[in-house]
Amino acid sequence: MTATRKECRKALADFLRADLSTLVDSNWVLDHQLTDFDGATPIVQVTSAGVDWDNATMRGGKNIYFLSVESFVLHKHTESGWTEAMAEDLIDDIGEAVLDCLVRNKSKGLWMKIRLHERTLVTRTAVSGLTYLYEVFPIILEVM
Repeated sequence: MTATRKECRKALADFLRADLSTLVDSNWVLDHQLTDFDGATPIVQVTSAGVDWDNATMRGGKNIYFLSVESFVLHKHTESGWTEAMAEDLIDDIGEAVLDCLVRNKSKGLWMKIRLHERTLVTRTAVSGLTYLYEVFPIILEVM
């Protein structure tokens, strides 16, 4: 039986939860989107990003699922001594750990292949009035 996108999303979040345990509290590695972080940092969420329906249904081929791994790191918090440099270091450390997780789990369990679909992008974004560094990892999975 073919794995669903939901099953793949949850499995990837579980792999990341284990692999990021030294960088991100396991309660903040999520298998869904969260819109209010309540000031928490860092946060990693795995979200659905589409399906290649043409390949999956029209040609009888593999299911191709797209997911996004999104990491958020508070950019600066003067009262706690959290600096921009610390945020930049942490977003880089999380990025390396996410990529390592993809390599270790490239053909595991529910999928035949998992990889980055295109380059990642780091920007700044506001969440609940706070500025976060935000990196998106566009993921593509092949599932039979």
